[in-house]
Amino acid sequence: MEADSELDAFVAGGISEITARQGDKYTCRVDYPMGHPRNPVSDEGLEEKYRAMASEFMSEKQLRESLAVINDLENLDDVAKLMKTVVFRPESR
Repeated sequence: MEADSELDAFVAGGISEITARQGDKYTCRVDYPMGHPRNPVSDEGLEEKYRAMASEFMSEKQLRESLAVINDLENLDDVAKLMKTVVFRPESR
């Protein structure tokens, strides 16, 4: 790993370079990672990531219930309702 002074202006930027055994090089530069204000994540992208990470601990039913509450947060009158849907239950796997 080595620092690239070109990226100093982009605090969260980065460049990945992979060299294959055959000598081919593959490079990817990202100045603003996904989730940065200049590269926002879509609602669908957030849900996909949530499902991918939480599905290891939650049943499909619990995922659906928690997403329903999360997607309606502006109308939530008690945070305890949210907490009930996102607590990992051992029996849910």
